[in-house]
Amino acid sequence: MNVDAPELSVIIPVFNKWELTRDCLESLRQHTEGCDFEVLVADNGSSDATAQECPNLGMALFPGRFRHLRFETNLNFGPACNAGAKAASGALLLFLNNDTLLSPGWLPPLLAALRSNERVGAVGPLLVYPERLGLGPRVQHLGIVVEPQLYPQHLHEYFPVDHPLVRKRRSVQALTAAALLLRRSLFFECGGFCEEYKNGGEDVDLGVQIAKRGYSQFCVPESRVTHLVGQTPGRTDNERHNAQVLKARCRADLVPDLAYHAQKDGYELRLTECLRPYLALPARRAEVLNRRAQVGLDPQLCRELLAREPLWLEGYGLLARHCETAGDLTGACAQRFLESRFAPTEAVFTELLRLSELSGEEACRRSAESWLLWRRQERAADLVASALEAADYMERLRLAEVAALYRGWAAGKGRAATF
Repeated sequence: MNVDAPELSVIIPVFNKWELTRDCLESLRQHTEGCDFEVLVADNGSSDATAQECPNLGMALFPGRFRHLRFETNLNFGPACNAGAKAASGALLLFLNNDTLLSPGWLPPLLAALRSNERVGAVGPLLVYPERLGLGPRVQHLGIVVEPQLYPQHLHEYFPVDHPLVRKRRSVQALTAAALLLRRSLFFECGGFCEEYKNGGEDVDLGVQIAKRGYSQFCVPESRVTHLVGQTPGRTDNERHNAQVLKARCRADLVPDLAYHAQKDGYELRLTECLRPYLALPARRAEVLNRRAQVGLDPQLCRELLAREPLWLEGYGLLARHCETAGDLTGACAQRFLESRFAPTEAVFTELLRLSELSGEEACRRSAESWLLWRRQERAADLVASALEAADYMERLRLAEVAALYRGWAAGKGRAATF
């Protein structure tokens, strides 16, 4: 045993975007305490300033505890992380995206959670979107759950970060590798990241391997990290390939648990007209909020109600219309943007597109155009057959209510269905 080895190895895979890597390293130095650690940057053949600038900055920030692993070509996320893990010295591994920014006190809660029980396999921080559109800090990741058709998704994405459900401790099937802490021994026992994937799905697969060995995984909301999201070029180019690999490798072990989490948190599972599941308030709770807001709409009250109940979908429409009438087009666009995150329907995205064009909010316009283009392509797909296939699968899993949801959607040929 090397007594000089650090307790923790932080592995940061990178491909270009030196400015992100620089900011990540500086925030890591500024805000990390609680253990001895080393930093390894796994450089996937970057062609920008990374090769020249990274070694000097790394050694200045982490003297004697920094290594720049330079690969001649882009190995992709999984192979780069595996190479970093093999070169690491620490008993603990933290995989960290270079588009993250650490915050004060982020590490001790993670270490405490991982050490709290020998059957805790992996933990991750609460990942938070950077502030935009005046919406305040919002959840990017607090755990991965699985839709009935076996697509992973982030639970309660875009909830306010201080919402009670965000602070709830829950076991999940996987955690994002954007910021993931686990023991080095368990990582290699699981085979590391599967290298069949191309920059997506590796973390879900690893979560399956961890769960198969009887270990739990959960988000630690006391630890917060800002995630800029989607900064690596080509990040989403291989989604279809990665989905196929995930189903081929993990179909028998993934549990469609979105409906379970919906019920535990007091929500309903619904389906959009293009068969996408989403969570929504039960009708009676929504009606109570509607009555409160419609007795002379008070915008501040409306905002307070939405902060308490982010899935009150009607509230976003009420507030958006008020903002537009008052001439606040950016505010109206912001509310429709949130509504589109929680209820991805054609009507919502059409309205988001209209407001984004009026307000000049380019990111919202691109989001709306991308979704509507996808929707037009989906019209040619046999979604009824997909719904019936999902229903049959749910019945085999003895999830009768979820099966009924998909059969109801198929019978209505795309009309909204509620679980």
